[in-house]
Amino acid sequence: MATKVAAETIVLPPAPYRLRTSLNGAYLPPAPRVQRRKSAAPGKPARRLRLFTDEFRSPVAAQVTARAVWELAAFDRPGLYHLAGTERLSRWQIGQLLAARWPQLHPMLQPPH
Repeated sequence: MATKVAAETIVLPPAPYRLRTSLNGAYLPPAPRVQRRKSAAPGKPARRLRLFTDEFRSPVAAQVTARAVWELAAFDRPGLYHLAGTERLSRWQIGQLLAARWPQLHPMLQPPH
């Protein structure tokens, strides 16, 4: 964390507000022409995606992040803020949730060992 703060001090201009967020996401209805992304060359089997089971995130909805930004501006309380979701999920768990939400994309997730 100290390295992150030092880098922010060097790279970012002084600002009264800083908001650090976790993974942001939102529900977006699928586009009319959803196409499966090709993950393999013709004639080769598609690659399975391996996701970490020991690395965790706390995803937060983009709408929640937007609301937090507006609230910070309205309350005029400068400072450093951290915003994250309430659930601690591994990348594997996030992949499973996304795969269940969009099965038409035919996700190829490899189970953890």
